[in-house]
Amino acid sequence: MHLGVQGDYNNVHPHIRCEQESLIIGTYYNSENNISHYFGRNFKFNDWELDIALVTGYLNNSLQPMIRLKSDNWYISPMYEKEYKNSHIPNINYGLVIGYEIQFK
Repeated sequence: MHLGVQGDYNNVHPHIRCEQESLIIGTYYNSENNISHYFGRNFKFNDWELDIALVTGYLNNSLQPMIRLKSDNWYISPMYEKEYKNSHIPNINYGLVIGYEIQFK
């Protein structure tokens, strides 16, 4: 689910992820219906996990930061979108992606 933004975004994000100690690398189908690749770190705090990574595959930036907080397979991640309405100067909307992750290990 995408909250606080205006665009029509894909709500299903299948991905493949590899973890080695705290390093993470993966590929997923992103909100803009493109393939994204990411590389970063995973931090575990009791029942919570925090992913901090760099990600590719979005229209506005070829490389951008990704932050995702997860607990009990529920996750939340900040997002933004640029809208160009009759101007070359974009309006920037900030929002959240909230979802549930189903894992196959």
